[in-house]
Amino acid sequence: MRGSNSKINVFKLLKLFVGLGLFFCCNLMTFANNNIFNKDEFVSRLKSMKMVSSCTTFTSIDELETVKFGNYQQFKDEYGIYNKEPVEWILLYRDDNNAYLMSKYVLDSAQYNNEKPRFERGAYIYDSNIYDLASDWEHSTLRKWMSGTMYDELFNDEEKSLINTTYLDNTYVKDYEHYTFGGNHTEDKLYILNEEELFHFLGKGGIDEDESKLKAAKGTDYAIKQKNLNVDYHNDWYKGYSDYWIRNVKITESDLAVIRANGKYNHKVNIYDKRYGIRPCITIKLKESYDMARIDLSKEVRDVSADYKVIEDKKEAELSKYDTVKLGRWLDDKNNVELIWYVIAKENGMKLLLSKDVVTKVKYNKKKVDEVHWKDSNARIYLNDEFYNLVFNDEEKKKIQSVNIKTSDNSTSLKSEEYTLDKVFLLSYDEVMKYIGMDNINLLEAKPFDKTRVSSWALRTPGSKENRISIVSSSGKIDLKGNPSNNQQGIRPAMWIKEN
Repeated sequence: MRGSNSKINVFKLLKLFVGLGLFFCCNLMTFANNNIFNKDEFVSRLKSMKMVSSCTTFTSIDELETVKFGNYQQFKDEYGIYNKEPVEWILLYRDDNNAYLMSKYVLDSAQYNNEKPRFERGAYIYDSNIYDLASDWEHSTLRKWMSGTMYDELFNDEEKSLINTTYLDNTYVKDYEHYTFGGNHTEDKLYILNEEELFHFLGKGGIDEDESKLKAAKGTDYAIKQKNLNVDYHNDWYKGYSDYWIRNVKITESDLAVIRANGKYNHKVNIYDKRYGIRPCITIKLKESYDMARIDLSKEVRDVSADYKVIEDKKEAELSKYDTVKLGRWLDDKNNVELIWYVIAKENGMKLLLSKDVVTKVKYNKKKVDEVHWKDSNARIYLNDEFYNLVFNDEEKKKIQSVNIKTSDNSTSLKSEEYTLDKVFLLSYDEVMKYIGMDNINLLEAKPFDKTRVSSWALRTPGSKENRISIVSSSGKIDLKGNPSNNQQGIRPAMWIKEN
């Protein structure tokens, strides 16, 4: 009896395994059939959709038609599992050759750049041998990750065959206050919009409430959990909406613009912040013969590069009233060029020179100190020793005068004055006010040698706290709050030389 029972039990187990196998196979086939991709149907669907940029009555992304394409982990199921599911895209724009899509949701979050530079011999050095380009889209680790890992996660081979390479213009971009240089053009399969493109397709935002709503986007459960995405949980209509990156609108080499959860624009977020989301864009081929897609904004959108040139020409005209002097050569791993100096004052048979460019970056103090004093600073030692001997030959050194300079407090920190004897020095706040003036933005703005952007630079006046140093910001504004003195500071040296 025991033997026959064991045979019956084995038979029942076999039936159970076969049944389960058939169940999973059928479900797997159903899943596969539901995910079969039909190119013709997909393209036809895109052509029938309305474009965001031609519809001004929408006030929310939820009101727009969407098309499903690709798969990504997005929302939790009833068991708390993030399964891959079809991604919804809105149609931004369509021409005869291409359809431009943007994800409806913020799909993931990441740092714009996670490659922090080393500092060697007076310059930022990146592992990819890039000087000060951390916020450029071309060199960002976000672009690298989106082009590789995210692209492969989103699309299978058949879907990839329909995605066109898009030519992105990353040159001059204007935010509400600044023109900035965004780097070289790039060619990408997966990308994010810049300010000009986003505002053209989805409205200016920050000006009109409805246009702000159109740019607002919710973060998926996966995006929120993965990276601590910034999400608004407290306000009315944008509760649950998320912040996300846009490309190439930067104020400094480490700050970029984002779109906030309420759809409005914020121009200054650190590129190493992990809490900002990604709304990827793709360009779908509507004609197989078309080779390269270009985001071609309408003629009503101003030519930003032309505007930038007008501003640069005006700046050069205003700076032309200053005499310039060529003296010394900057010798480092990247540059061997003559230094150009503005003559900002003439007194007692001498000229006060200020370098045209931010020549390098060094720590004002190598270590964190309780009080900032120019006389004991690393910057003073560097300028009067290494810099002085590296840059000038013996004949040039004869022209440079040793002068007794006074460094005062800025009325919020140290309550003392000190005198030092220097050949090369940083300007003080008092000297900036006396010889330049706080409104002379064109002279106060300065670029490093790569000429791609303006840079902040240090003054020798203490900052608002004992361990800070005053600076001139990248926008040409005097900042008496300043930076921690042991941070890297832009260096724009000054010196007095004999007039003849």
